[in-house]
Amino acid sequence: DGNFPCCTINIKNIERIDMNEHISQIHQNSDYNLGAKIFHWGVGIGVLALIPFGYYMEHLDPAPFKYELYGLHKSFGMLLLAVMTGRIIWRVIYCAPAPDKSLKKWEYILSRTVHWILYAALLAMPLAGWMMTSAGQYSNNFFGLFDIPHLVGEKNSTLQNIAHQTHSILSYVILGALALHLAGAFKHYTIDQNQIIHKMMPTCIVALPPYIQRLAVYGLFLMAGCVFAVCLYFNVFF
Repeated sequence: DGNFPCCTINIKNIERIDMNEHISQIHQNSDYNLGAKIFHWGVGIGVLALIPFGYYMEHLDPAPFKYELYGLHKSFGMLLLAVMTGRIIWRVIYCAPAPDKSLKKWEYILSRTVHWILYAALLAMPLAGWMMTSAGQYSNNFFGLFDIPHLVGEKNSTLQNIAHQTHSILSYVILGALALHLAGAFKHYTIDQNQIIHKMMPTCIVALPPYIQRLAVYGLFLMAGCVFAVCLYFNVFF
């Protein structure tokens, strides 16, 4: 018995090692978690629907139907604001996967820049719409369930115009950032042929046979392209 050296175990050190390993596993995880994927696709689909919907509304003649669409647009905009707030909270709590090793430095910097532009713009745009409604003292009812309070107590035409211009400019900022985001995803999938976009792909698509998966992915790119074509039509040709 005396041949074995005496050793002591430091419980705090073990707990610290376990926590470090846990954090390391989070960072090394190759995929985004389910919550991040739900937020990503929910916000993406919502934005690609709301922006062309907004352009369409603006080109309608004043009529009850137009004002009904405005009410829906405002409700979905407030929902987007709530979802984006939740997404940011989720991102703070749950770490994103480590950057793919195949990314070049300029690609990583550009992707991070585009992501933060999207985060900021997707928060600021519905806030600008809320301020525009508040400054104009228009009703802001959430899907007929309850009234959303105004941000200002009285009508302010100057503030309303500023908010309207900001809302419009941010739609172009978001479209530009989304175009870069989609172009990067398309490059990774078709030219680089790496696994980067699979990190955010729904499991139901990743699990498909390769040829069906490609059809599904290209279908998503095609639908996004159609949305951009509609936006271009309303802003240039309508």
